[in-house]
Amino acid sequence: MSCTEAAPCPNMAKSTLSNHFRILRQAGLVLTAKKGVEHRNLIRLDDVEARFPGLLKMILGFCEAEMAV
Repeated sequence: MSCTEAAPCPNMAKSTLSNHFRILRQAGLVLTAKKGVEHRNLIRLDDVEARFPGLLKMILGFCEAEMAV
């Protein structure tokens, strides 16, 4: 996902978002892959699930419930 797709608010500085992704990368929760000129941040699903069982399902369930309202 690109910075603009991941930003929780459209006014967030790209440098702020890049710093958050750096921290997530260092924690082993995301993997950054270069695709053309973009850097794509991919969730390391197996690693996240091993460290935090059920967390992603809970977050996605919450997001789906919010969208339904």
